[in-house]
Amino acid sequence: MKIKTKNNKVLHISEGNKKLGNIPNFNLPPIRACAPTACASCGKACYAMKSYRLYPSVKSGYDENLDIIKNNLDDFKESMNNFLNHPNAPRFFRIHSAGDFITKEYAQAWYEIIKSHPSTSFLIFTKYWDNIRGVKFYELPNCKLYLSDWPGLVIPADLLEFYQVAYMDDGTRDPATFGECMECPGDCSNCFGCWLASGNVKFKKH
Repeated sequence: MKIKTKNNKVLHISEGNKKLGNIPNFNLPPIRACAPTACASCGKACYAMKSYRLYPSVKSGYDENLDIIKNNLDDFKESMNNFLNHPNAPRFFRIHSAGDFITKEYAQAWYEIIKSHPSTSFLIFTKYWDNIRGVKFYELPNCKLYLSDWPGLVIPADLLEFYQVAYMDDGTRDPATFGECMECPGDCSNCFGCWLASGNVKFKKH
């Protein structure tokens, strides 16, 4: 879905994917809009890079989104709010199937958007610890934010006080690492478990 902004840019909202089904999601370029520490651990196996490299329309859409975020954050907020104010606004929305909170200001923008749209439930996975610290997503009842766990990536203890963890299971780790958690069945549109789970979740590497 393409949304023309006030400054004649185009914001792109992805209308689902194989795993999400028809759940809309907003994305930025993988690796370029990810935490350097995250890319050091998962960059070589980044699933989002496959679509970004293979499909020119995906690449141009993510790149245009990043351009708007970097150059006119108010334009981004206004356009997203207009989309979510529509009578047919989605019940569920995923933030970042690709990319992450590239700046704290961008994270704060999403906080304000989410707070303004209580009828939509938002799902976030992040490895950008520095840019969510101080942005109180945990206060929003319609937002579920998970700290993404990956081998070699250390989640700061202060953030664990507020957020749940999404574990990546590549088959090489001790099962005791994960403790009790919900296991992702791989089909968001028939589950919505991550939006509703009260504890941690686990994903098979994909």
